[in-house]
Amino acid sequence: MTHLKVVGDDGFRQDVETALDEICPCSMISVDGGTAVSGDQEWSVIGTAPPDCACYCKHRIACNLLQDVIGNDQVTWIRSSKGGNGYDWDSHTVYWNLEAPKLPSEYYEGATGYTDDSSLRLAHELVHALRDGNDPAAGYGDPEEFIAVRGTNQIRKEMGHPLRTHYTTDKAVLGYDVGISDMDPWDRQGCSCGCKDWLDTLLNWIVLVFRRLMRRL
Repeated sequence: MTHLKVVGDDGFRQDVETALDEICPCSMISVDGGTAVSGDQEWSVIGTAPPDCACYCKHRIACNLLQDVIGNDQVTWIRSSKGGNGYDWDSHTVYWNLEAPKLPSEYYEGATGYTDDSSLRLAHELVHALRDGNDPAAGYGDPEEFIAVRGTNQIRKEMGHPLRTHYTTDKAVLGYDVGISDMDPWDRQGCSCGCKDWLDTLLNWIVLVFRRLMRRL
């Protein structure tokens, strides 16, 4: 049973499916099976396999994220938002607005004139959903947002987008280039993906620990 649901009309379903396909462009995800619920349609996000190995090896962190949210014991809902994007920890709901105002390029590493992708803003909220399912102590606040930024940056690397360095103008994310343990980079599909990414991740973790130790001295 899938535990990632989309609630909205068919247009919203298509927008979500397109965004998920941009995050994991390996023909592994579809949004199907609409049933009427309180005037809307409820759709199930389902995983399909096997993927194209070349695509999966390049995007496996994002694809594994979606598989983990789909397979989590907790049901996560994706609903349309009229305002900004967000995650509600009480109802386990992602609120996503394709047309929400985009962050300025100053929030990103070396990205003058960069315009953020709406699919990555959905990915940010799905990192919250993964954390919600994995860690009951996770919740609102800057530390959790910084973790979500770092997690989404792992997907940004896969998609070739600039890394996000700030959560807000005055709140820089320490170790923004370091991944989070909730995001699984392992090859689950038997695709013989290379190990270079693991070495890079290990090095980044060492750098982050060193930075934190230096701040305490």
